[in-house]
Order: sequence, then C-alpha cells, then structure tokens
Amino acid sequence: MSKNKVFDALIVGSSIPALCTALELKALGKSTLIIEAQEDIGGLHKPIAIGENTYGAGQWFLPEGTTYESLKKWVPELTTTTDDQGPITFQNGQVQPFLGFAEHNPEALEVYSYLTQHPRQFFNLSTAQVMAQLLEQEPGEIVTQSQVTQLQFTDDDITVTINGSKDYRGKTLYYFEEPSSLTDLLPDTGHGVTKSTKQKLGKAETWAAINLNYHMQQPVTETTSLHVLYGSKQIFCLGQTYQEPGQHFFHWTTFVPSEVSEDSEHTGSLVKEIKRQIKRMYPQFF
Repeated sequence: MSKNKVFDALIVGSSIPALCTALELKALGKSTLIIEAQEDIGGLHKPIAIGENTYGAGQWFLPEGTTYESLKKWVPELTTTTDDQGPITFQNGQVQPFLGFAEHNPEALEVYSYLTQHPRQFFNLSTAQVMAQLLEQEPGEIVTQSQVTQLQFTDDDITVTINGSKDYRGKTLYYFEEPSSLTDLLPDTGHGVTKSTKQKLGKAETWAAINLNYHMQQPVTETTSLHVLYGSKQIFCLGQTYQEPGQHFFHWTTFVPSEVSEDSEHTGSLVKEIKRQIKRMYPQFF
C-alpha cells in the first residue's frame, strides 16, 4: 500500500453492513480501505472458530417483513423461511409464552421489542457464510488491529490516524462504530463539525450487545422459540438454539448502554445474571 495513496473512501468497522457498503462503492469504481480495530474481520458478525472451522455468531433472523435486498444483491442465494413460534419465558417454575414487557421497562426496550416480534424470518445461510461470500468479492484493502485514534479534516481529504502513529487518507469517511465514540475523534470546529453536532453524538442512545455462545454436544431443548428470560433485577436476556452441520449452539445476548460496555465489572455481573437465568430454566445446562 503506497504511503501517499488517497482512497476514495475510508470505512471504519468491518461488520456485514460495512462490507456491503464497500462493495457498493467498489461497483461505482471507488477505491476503499476497511479499518478494523480487532484482529479479525467481522465486528459484531465475527465468526466463531472451533478447530479449523468457523461458524456463525448466533442464529440469524429478522422480524417478518423486514427487507434485506441490499444484502441479497451481494449474496443472491440468501433466502428466508418463516417461523411463527412465539417467544417463551420461564416464570413461577414453568415455561410460558412470553406475552410482552407489560409494566417492565428494561434498558434498550425498543431493541428487545423489535427482536421479540413474530413471525420471524430465518436466513438459510449463517453469518459466517455470508461474511465469507462478501470477502470473496474483495470489497477493498483491509487493515486489522488498527484502532482509530484521531481524525483530521482538510478541504481536500480526511486523514485517519491509526494506533497513534500511522495515517491513512481518504476523500470520504464511513463510520460503523458507536456514534458516541466519534465525539473524542472529531475536531472542535470546521468542516461541518459544530459544538451542537458533537453534543448530539455524545448523547446518542446506542446499545452494545453482551453475547454468550455455548457450543454443545447435544441440544438442550428441541424448541426453536426465542427465549426471553429475566429475574428480580429486571435484566433481560434473549436466547436462541441453532445448529450448523454437526454442531449445536445456544446463543444468549443482553443489551447495555454503549458507554458502560467496556466496564469489566459491570459486564461480569451481567454475565453472572444471564447464567443464573439460564440455570433456572435448564438446571443441568452447566
């Protein structure tokens, strides 16, 4: 990669939407550089490695009627099937249909409400398979283990500083990380960046997912229903069994405000609560 090269687009993050954006730009004849902070490509959709194989990061579904044509453009064989089984919960020692949040008002309520809608569309391909197909189409140059530490704007281009030392230049910037993280990177003035803009970004209500993926020898349950579990602390978690060839998984997730997602003590207490709720429903799970 030439030190003085100026890319048409710099893309921060490497999730599935980021890769689709890169492919859209490539189709327009634009040069792109994808910048990923982690060691591996994928972000939220980073595949799970077991031995020499990789698997999807959780069962992939959308509420019925949600469109995904922009993704299907790059993965034409992607299709969905409909599952009308409603979500279930575990209360008073019994498995029951989950009828909604009623008087409960958990953090990220709008996210939970969206994900618990049914019927649901299940994709025929895993996130790992979709990621592989997107990468096969060479969406652009890629650098990993590259944390953005500074942004500089001029009239001609944008300079992204990586790990406090290395610079990349581009004509446009696409940012797929948390919006609030931009507040410390954007300059205070100039090029459309105002104080109010930075304040709005800093106050943006965004959520981070805390995920647990269990790889099992045998499925713990035969139901494909979405599990919605919560206890006295009103910490909700969603669970979903899924299978890939020869492998069984149980994926659990809860959502927290993005600003506390890096707090290891807080995250640790959430993980303990999720495990406690799983054990209530499936005493032999662990």
